[in-house]
Amino acid sequence: MHKEKICEKALHFLAALIDVYRAEEDRDLPAFSAIEFSDDVTDDFTAMLLAMATVFDNVVGTDGDLIDFTHILNKLAVQYVMDGGADNGC
Repeated sequence: MHKEKICEKALHFLAALIDVYRAEEDRDLPAFSAIEFSDDVTDDFTAMLLAMATVFDNVVGTDGDLIDFTHILNKLAVQYVMDGGADNGC
């Protein structure tokens, strides 16, 4: 998939993540058309990663790169499992 398509999907995921914190009447997601998984789901998960990193940077006020963000995700995963969370989800 081209970078432009990944970024387009990232905007969909970003809207969905932000909408979770908005009142129903203020949500953006209805303005977006539905998307489907790509033949290569790696592109979809890359778009999700980009959206999560954008939300994180905006909330925390950082401007890290994706590698920095994946380190944070790894730390959160280890902390969750060490605190008794299931290592395969909720």
